[in-house]
Order: sequence, then C-alpha cells, then structure tokens
Amino acid sequence: MIVMRNVMEDKAKKKNIDEAQNRQRYSYSKRHNTGHIFQEGDKVFVRNLCRDDQKGGWRQIPWKGPYEIVSIHSGNTCVLKNKFKVLKKKINLKNSGSKSSDTENSKNIVDINNLQVKDIEYIKSKQDELKDKRVFNPVTKPWQLRQNKILNLKIENYFIYKYRGKILGEPTKIIDIIGDGNCLYRSISYWLTGTQDHHLKIRNLIAE
Repeated sequence: MIVMRNVMEDKAKKKNIDEAQNRQRYSYSKRHNTGHIFQEGDKVFVRNLCRDDQKGGWRQIPWKGPYEIVSIHSGNTCVLKNKFKVLKKKINLKNSGSKSSDTENSKNIVDINNLQVKDIEYIKSKQDELKDKRVFNPVTKPWQLRQNKILNLKIENYFIYKYRGKILGEPTKIIDIIGDGNCLYRSISYWLTGTQDHHLKIRNLIAE
C-alpha cells in the first residue's frame, strides 16, 4: 500500500511539473511570437516605412494596402500585388498586418495606431500596504553552503550583502531568468549556486 502511494505521488509530481512546463512554454512562445502566420492569397496591409519628415510618412499613413500575397519565400519574405500589378520589391512578413474582412479599410488601422495614452487603463500598486512591513533578508553564504551540501551542488558565486534586516524598498537590480519552461528551477538554481546552470539537476531532485 505504501509503495503504491509513493508511486502515485511520484506520478502526480511529474504530471504537475509537465503541466507547469507546458504552460511556461506556451507563455514563452506567445511573448516571442514574430507576427501573424500568413498564406498565399491572404489580404494584408504593409507597414509604411517612410520617414516621418517625408511626404506620406508613417505618422500620416501608418499602413499601406490592402495587398494580396502572391507567394511566400525564405527569409520570411513575400511577393504582394494590388488590384493592378505585382510589386517588384519583396516585403518582410514582420511588416505586414492581416486584413480581417473586405469592409476593413486603412482608416480603421490609422485609428488603432493613433490610440492615446488616455485610452489605456492603469492600475496602481498597493505600495502603502507593504510600506514599513516587509524586511529585506536575502540568502547568505552559510545558507548556500548548507543547501548545496544537502543537494550535492557546486556553488559558483556567493551572495554577500552589506545590509540585512532593512525595510524592503524598491529593487535595485533585476536578474533575467530564461523563460524556457524551467524558469522556476533556474531561479532556485541561481539562489542556491549563483548561476542558473544547475536547474536540470535541481528539477530532477525535486521530481524524485
């Protein structure tokens, strides 16, 4: 019975880890999406790359079109045509926007690209609730040594802070963590060893 329970718990842990990684990969792919996926025959608008100080610059006419995609080539480029002729210059698909319907026109897109700041809703953080309540107590070298001895990891960098026990203020430094589905384990690895490189070993230890 105990063995069966342990097996079920291990499966549940692995399932939770897999689900968390899938969610993180999906979120990562959304943030790093290069644009729309187009097909031949799609109607698209093209971003106006003319300088603002030129006649018909991008500020006056943000988008040109609509055009129809004739063919798609390597390098994420395509050949377009309007009602009358095929354009000689290939266009990068990153500079294209989809045309959702035949009734959509460039005026709609101009309106979208000229949204003012007042149209965006901002939510203020509740800093007053945290003020004078939370204390800055970072990890220490003795703590790192104890944890790495337990996990049999190699410390690459020790964290030494001059001030401890101070009221928590605004962050002075932000560490970039790679969002590849292992960001939790990369963060743990960074605090334990001073580097993100041991994240796979930490993940396996937690899963076990």
